[in-house]
Amino acid sequence: MGKYIWIGHKENELYKVENIFDYSITSWGSGKEKNISYSNLYSSREIDNNRKKEFICNTLKNLLTKENYHVMFYSSTLAYSLLKTNPEFESNFICLNDKILLNLLNNKINTRLWFSNYMPIINFTLFSGEDCDYQKLCNNFPEHKSFIIQEANSSGGLGTYILDQRNYAELKKQFRKNNLYLASIYAMPSFSLNVHILVTKEKTIVFPASIQLVQEYDNKLLYTGADFKGFTYINQEYKNKISTYSKIIGEKLSKVGYRGICGIDFIVYENEVYFVEINPRFQASTFLINMALAEASLPSMQELQLKAFNNEIFSDIDSLENISIPFSFYKYKKEKQDKDYQYMDKLKLLENSSETYNIQYNGYKDDDYKDEVYLFEVVWKHHISSCLEDNKLHIHPNIPMQYFMKDALPLVYSKDILIKLKISLLNQGIRVSSNAYIEMEKMGGYNESVFNSIDILLFKNLRMNAPVNIFLNSLSPYELNVQKHSFYLYYYRTKICEVELESNKSFINLKTRNGIPYKQIAFISGDRLRIKPEAACYFKKNGSGCIFCHENKRDKLLSKDYGLEDIEEVIDYCIKNEQFRHILIGGGSADPCTDNNKILPVIKYIRSKTSKQIYLMCLPPNDINYINKYIDAGVDEIAFNIELFDRELAKKYMPGKGQITLEDYITKLQYATFFLGSNGNVRTMLMVGLEKIENTLSAIRLLAARGIQPMLSIFRPVPNCKLFYAIQPSNEDMYMLFYEAEKICKHYNLFLGPSCPSCQNNTLAITLKQD
Repeated sequence: MGKYIWIGHKENELYKVENIFDYSITSWGSGKEKNISYSNLYSSREIDNNRKKEFICNTLKNLLTKENYHVMFYSSTLAYSLLKTNPEFESNFICLNDKILLNLLNNKINTRLWFSNYMPIINFTLFSGEDCDYQKLCNNFPEHKSFIIQEANSSGGLGTYILDQRNYAELKKQFRKNNLYLASIYAMPSFSLNVHILVTKEKTIVFPASIQLVQEYDNKLLYTGADFKGFTYINQEYKNKISTYSKIIGEKLSKVGYRGICGIDFIVYENEVYFVEINPRFQASTFLINMALAEASLPSMQELQLKAFNNEIFSDIDSLENISIPFSFYKYKKEKQDKDYQYMDKLKLLENSSETYNIQYNGYKDDDYKDEVYLFEVVWKHHISSCLEDNKLHIHPNIPMQYFMKDALPLVYSKDILIKLKISLLNQGIRVSSNAYIEMEKMGGYNESVFNSIDILLFKNLRMNAPVNIFLNSLSPYELNVQKHSFYLYYYRTKICEVELESNKSFINLKTRNGIPYKQIAFISGDRLRIKPEAACYFKKNGSGCIFCHENKRDKLLSKDYGLEDIEEVIDYCIKNEQFRHILIGGGSADPCTDNNKILPVIKYIRSKTSKQIYLMCLPPNDINYINKYIDAGVDEIAFNIELFDRELAKKYMPGKGQITLEDYITKLQYATFFLGSNGNVRTMLMVGLEKIENTLSAIRLLAARGIQPMLSIFRPVPNCKLFYAIQPSNEDMYMLFYEAEKICKHYNLFLGPSCPSCQNNTLAITLKQD
């Protein structure tokens, strides 16, 4: 096969294919065994491109005196750059496409114009750095105020800027006066996809694509990783278009003489797939495909590159195009916001997490690095992002370095700071130290909250919910620890405050006379007793349950039914032996075809035993007069939960419950306000994160205008649900939504529900003592 040298950016580009190459010469690497790295030689993660080229040339000259190596490049563009000063290398450099062709493909203007003949592209205009004018851009793209400005030749997000009125003057100073720039709308919400193709003389092989993890940073859009597994869950229509467009591009490239690996970027915006650019080289994510190829005993991408340039015939194309790539990766770098070596704390979590598949250090060492330098990469053998119907990229909030809390610590008793803490706890969860678990056992166990979570009490009166033991919880920056028998909340190594936990209730191990566990019927959280009238959700039992709920086997659901006698026994016990302020009736939907269920008898029984407030949460009854019956029987508060405002999405995510129309919900909720008032006694829950934020805000306006109190529940996938692959929304989006929702509610003399401050523990709402 010959002897080969690899020249690229990072040592891990040869992960799982090390045996093919005698040496790798890279910008970042360990400098051990076969790797010769710039970062190791100069003890620096910062790259000076001129010095790097000198380093590569000197290293090559030394190696080529010993052996006549073939030299393969991550990017052929670098090869031609080296040949300018060292033409003697030409006979050793292999797999190079024509320089003129590379220049054409590297130019975003050329490729967009070329492929606009065959597929959709986002409309764009051109201007020179001298002629950049914000108002002209607004005139060119009416109804848009933010724009993407790109240099004609750039990669990895470098040379890609987000321009708006706020930063226009600052960015214009950075533009070179005589350079041409592309300007297009900042298409949001959207997400980016990347696909590898292998162009041969006869065929184009299209590999499974990946979600590109692209994030805003310092007025730029920067590439931070890739998610192949996440791509498997996106809309099939998008997958089909990606494949079709990639084949077309491959055929056109083949006809102009291009050979080998090539990357293509697309963007999904407003339910359409748009071509963005071509990268005529290996990709930052190529090593993940190599990992999958190695597992399948197939040739590596570098070997396929050689075959393409040698015009070898490919016989196993289906295996390549249909290979399973269950990997994702994220690239960490030192950011301006990092304080006290926060990235070191992050690395420690990553190293200790059982969910981490592999860490690619690429020569990284614990050191004092300047801002904006590459550090290391982490690989997972599962998804870390999702792109759902809101057409927005959701990266799991525990993956990137998080700066959401940077201005919120040290913790003080203020609404803005505490809502930030609450949002990040709900989204990112909490790790519980072994010492804390031991202390919990000593206190008789803790009162586990809903959906794999715990409630913590701050400042003696503020309850917050935090998930535990869920997806990527091991990477949460929050930890519950214990000192001298007291519990404390930590953010990385910073102690935030002392917290309290609720201990288990007295009925935790009790059963009814019929053998039904009390905890199956009753749950006490904070100052509320919840009574569950249905043993199992009707929709789950009939195969049309909400796909974001726990999945249960049908026979298991049917085996645990209980009757009014069991419910009454549990109610009697709780009233006599437990402390609570009010009672919620809810949990699990009754048969929607009839109003003849356990709800009314349970209301009547509770009211016969206590004068405590009763809060009913159920499906809207078929007969609107049942609302009068509920109220006459003793109900003080009512909630019929809409959950998703977009009813087409509701049908998709809630096959059974989604059949109830929005009109039915609104009519019956508003009817209830005639009797219970418009001050928060009638409410509905909206789930945020599964539909566009604009939809949620529209729902809040509609509800509040009718005197119906909105409650906001942040979606997070619970273990063992069909929607396990969906990622919760970002902290930043939820923070923005909170204040927008509050503003709307205030206009209608309402506030985000529920009205009970303790019951707000797991909703996007907060009530402080002074509120």
